[in-house]
Amino acid sequence: MDRLAQTAPGLIAKPAGRFEIDGPAHELPRYVFLGAKSGEEPIRIGLFAAIHGDEPEGTYALAQLLGLLGQNPELAAGYCLFIYPICNPTGFEDNTRCSRRGRDLNREFWNNSKGTRGPTAPA
Repeated sequence: MDRLAQTAPGLIAKPAGRFEIDGPAHELPRYVFLGAKSGEEPIRIGLFAAIHGDEPEGTYALAQLLGLLGQNPELAAGYCLFIYPICNPTGFEDNTRCSRRGRDLNREFWNNSKGTRGPTAPA
């Protein structure tokens, strides 16, 4: 995906951050695809994959999507896509559902976020 971002029009690699666990640093990959303007405010969509590290199919699908858009950027006219192909880098690396800290990230999403009514948010 990084190689594609170097050549595909409208595709930008913008890592979402780095973190360390047990020494090695890991990066949360993020890509932004800016479709051609359509005269309206672009529709912004976030695409997330590999929240469970042992489920790589979404990552492969997003790689295929980016390849398709790289060859046919007009397909995304009027859209701004924020693509997070590996949301659980340590689980993906270890081929495990949970992160290296033992967290099921699907259960952590929105946990303790303002304005939500998740299990630990105020009612």
